[in-house]
Amino acid sequence: MSAARNGTTDNASVTAAVNCALAIQEETARAAESFPEPMDAAELSREQGDAAFLVERSRDRLREIDEALAKMASGRYGFSERSGRPIGFDRLKVIPWARDAADEDLEASIEE
Repeated sequence: MSAARNGTTDNASVTAAVNCALAIQEETARAAESFPEPMDAAELSREQGDAAFLVERSRDRLREIDEALAKMASGRYGFSERSGRPIGFDRLKVIPWARDAADEDLEASIEE
């Protein structure tokens, strides 16, 4: 029971720390200043675009990790969402939040 409680606390702490970092990145992305030079404006715009992209990507990754943790809690972790087949251990080592087996991901990308 104590280990489960610590695991929940650790997950909550990690999530809180990531959310704090994301908030800082978002603030950087929104930061604006007067644009005395056109090149300064272009550079700032690019930096804000990069920061916004990184924030969005981080939020997506965090969502995927949260979903994987929920699957662990419910006993569904490690099984493909498409076929229900087990996802290979090597794939889960590399992409712990994987939703499908590698061959299923490949098939899906070929179909698109």
